[in-house]
Amino acid sequence: MCGIIGVAGPLTYKHEKVFQQMLIFDSVRGIDSTGIAAIGRGQQECLVSKAVGNPFELLEMPKTEKIFKRMNMALIGHNRYSTVGESTRRNAHPFQFDGLVGVHNGTLTNKYQLDD
Repeated sequence: MCGIIGVAGPLTYKHEKVFQQMLIFDSVRGIDSTGIAAIGRGQQECLVSKAVGNPFELLEMPKTEKIFKRMNMALIGHNRYSTVGESTRRNAHPFQFDGLVGVHNGTLTNKYQLDD
């Protein structure tokens, strides 16, 4: 199964480093893909960075580096173990649809019964 981590509040550099370490430790729950969603301080914009592979690869990506160069209020991390579906960037979490961003753990067995 996948792993989900998160931190919230007026985050400092120290908090973000702890979050990055938690994301690495959480990879025992899955290394097929890794992703981060971040809400910046005083901003409505949510930045999402995700990649196929382990957290080390994700943390070196320019989009991920951009996340940690700004002041954040909330960070959500996800490590995926592919139980259903291929290990692709599209299937990596967090999912982002318009203004909605989220992660989940487990398999949605009734996904074809859900509305778009």
